[in-house]
Amino acid sequence: MISIGTMIILAVVLALITRVFLMKHKLLSWVLFSAYTAFSVFVLLKLYGNWNYFETMNLSYLVGRINMRPGFMNKPLGWFFSFFVMAMSFLNSFFSMGFSKSIHSRNIVPHWLMILAASLTVFFTKDWLLFIIGWETLGWASFFIIMGGKQKKYKDSMSYYFFSLVSGMLLIAAVWMIGIKFRTLNIHTTTRSMIILAKNTPWQAFPILLMLTLSFLIKSGAYPFHIWAPRAHKSAPADFSPFISGIMIKFGIFGLLLYVIPIVSKGYAGYSIFGMPVFAWVFSWLGIITSAIATVLAFSENDAKRLMAYSSVANAGYIITAIFLGTALGIKGGLLHAFNHMIFKAVIFMTIAAVVYRTGETDMNKMGGLAYKMPITFMTFLLGIIAAAGIAPMNGFVSKWMIYQALLGQKHYFMTVAMFFASTGAFLYLYRALHAIFLGQIREVHEREVKEVPFLMQIPMWIGMILMFGLGVFPGYLLRPMMPLMKTFGSSISESLNVVQGSVGSLNTLFSTVIFILGVVIAAAIFFLSAKTHKTPMMDNYTSGEDPEEWNVTPNKYQFSYGFYEPITKMFAWALKRSVDKAYFKASYILKIIGREINMIFTDHNNWGYAALLGLLAMIIGGLFL
Repeated sequence: MISIGTMIILAVVLALITRVFLMKHKLLSWVLFSAYTAFSVFVLLKLYGNWNYFETMNLSYLVGRINMRPGFMNKPLGWFFSFFVMAMSFLNSFFSMGFSKSIHSRNIVPHWLMILAASLTVFFTKDWLLFIIGWETLGWASFFIIMGGKQKKYKDSMSYYFFSLVSGMLLIAAVWMIGIKFRTLNIHTTTRSMIILAKNTPWQAFPILLMLTLSFLIKSGAYPFHIWAPRAHKSAPADFSPFISGIMIKFGIFGLLLYVIPIVSKGYAGYSIFGMPVFAWVFSWLGIITSAIATVLAFSENDAKRLMAYSSVANAGYIITAIFLGTALGIKGGLLHAFNHMIFKAVIFMTIAAVVYRTGETDMNKMGGLAYKMPITFMTFLLGIIAAAGIAPMNGFVSKWMIYQALLGQKHYFMTVAMFFASTGAFLYLYRALHAIFLGQIREVHEREVKEVPFLMQIPMWIGMILMFGLGVFPGYLLRPMMPLMKTFGSSISESLNVVQGSVGSLNTLFSTVIFILGVVIAAAIFFLSAKTHKTPMMDNYTSGEDPEEWNVTPNKYQFSYGFYEPITKMFAWALKRSVDKAYFKASYILKIIGREINMIFTDHNNWGYAALLGLLAMIIGGLFL
C-alpha cells in the first residue's frame, strides 16, 4: 500500500518539476496534476475502512523533554475531507485544462500541488507539529495563486494572507500552551487530556479552546473575519475559485471538528444556556450572525465572484451553527452540508469561470441573456443555485433540512428563524445572479462572440449536475459511508438511501422529488398549452414598447438586474454603513502610526532611553506568561 507520506512527497516533487521544467508546457502540467489527483483518489479508496493504519517517526531528540513522535494515521474525519479535496481537484483539473490560456496558469499547478500536499498533512497528521507546517503551507501557497504575479491583486491577496497569518499565530500559541501543559503534541492524546481538563477546571481550558476556535473560524471566513473571502475570490484565477470556495473554506471546519467540538461537547463544564455550554452557544450564534450578514451583503453585490463568496461565507455559518450544537444530528447535518457545499459551490464557481472564459466579465450588470448562448453552463448554474438555496430535490436541501431538525430538536427556535431568514435571502440573491447573467437582454457583443465552453470544461459540469441531483434524491449514498465518521461523534443512526431521520420527523427525498417533478410537468404543460397572441422581439417586450433614451438610462442601468432588490438594500443600509472593512482599515492606520513612532525610537540615537524602557516593559510582560 502506498503510504500517506509518499503521496505528500510525490505532490511536492511534482510541484518542483512543474515549476522548474514545465513552465512553458501548461497542458502537460495539468495532465500531471490530473494524474496525481486521480492516483490519490485511488489510494484513498484503498484506505477506506483501514482505520488502524498509521505511520510514525521519532523526533523527541530534537525537542528535549516533549514527547515528539510525528506521523500520519488514517481516521474517518481526515479520510473524508481528503477524499473530497482530491476528488473535486480531479474534476477541477479537466476544467482548468480547457480554461488555461493566460500566464497565471503557468504558476497555478505547482502551488496547487503544494496545497494538496499540505492538505494531506493537515488531514492525516497525528501530531500538532506537522499540522502547523501543513496549515502554514496552505496559507502561503494560496497567497501566490491568488496574487498570480500581478501587482493590482497584491492588496486582496495580502488581505487573505494577513488573516491566514493571524490564524497561524493563534494556532501556534495554542499548541505551545498545549505542549507546555501536557508535554506531548500528539493530537489524540491532548484531545483526551483537554476533555478531562475542561471537565475539572474549564477556566484553564478556555484560553486554549478560544485561540484554536478563532484560528479555525478565521480560515472558515466567519464573521468578523469574513472580509478576506470576497477579496480572495475576486482576485483569484477564475478556475481556482471553485477550490477556494468549495474546499479551502472547509479547512477551518475540519479543525473545529478535529479538536474543539469533541472537547466542548464531551467535556466542557462551564456555564450553560438552554442546555448548551456558553462557549458552544456563543459560537452557534456567531454562525447564525455570519450567515445573516453575508446574506445582507450579497444583496448589494454586483460582482458574480464576490456574491458567490458571500454565499460560501453564509453556508459556512450554517455549518458552524450545526456542529457547535454538539448533538449527533447537528454534527451529522453540518458534516453533510460541508460535503454537499464542496460539490455545489465548486460547480457554481465553474460556471462563473466559464462565463469569464467567454465574456471576460464578472460584473453582472454587464451580462444578460447568456442562457441562449451557453445552455449547459446555464443549466449547471441553475441546478447549483437550487442546491445552494436549499431547495428540493438537490443535495443542499437534505443537509439544510437536517440542520433545521437539529435546531428544532434542541428547541432553539430563534436560531431556526434567523437561519431560515438567511436561507430565504440566499434564494433571492442567487435568483438575481441567475437573471442578471443568463436571462434578460443579451448584449450585442455577446450576441456575436459568446458560445458554449469546450467539451473538456463541460465534463465536470455534467458530473456536478449528476452528483447534486443524485445525492439530493438518494442522500444515503453519502450518509452510509459516513457512518464510521459519525460513530466518532457518538451517532449510530442508520440511514436508508432515500429516507433521512430528523428530531421531529423524517424526510423521504424520493417522494419529495416525485412531487417536485410533477409540479414542473404541470407548470410546463400550462405554459406550452396556454394560448398566445403573437411573439414579439425580446427588445420590444423587454422595454414594454418604450424608448430607453427617454428615461436617460445608461447601458448598466438598462440591465434588468440593476437595482433588483433596491428596497431590501435600503432596508439594511444602516447595517451596511457600519462596515467591518472600515474598522480594519482604521486599525491598520493606527498600527502604522504606532509602528512608525516605535521605529523612530529605535533609529534615533537620542531616544535610547525610550528603547531601553520598551525592552524592560517587554521583559516584564513576557515574564508574566512564562
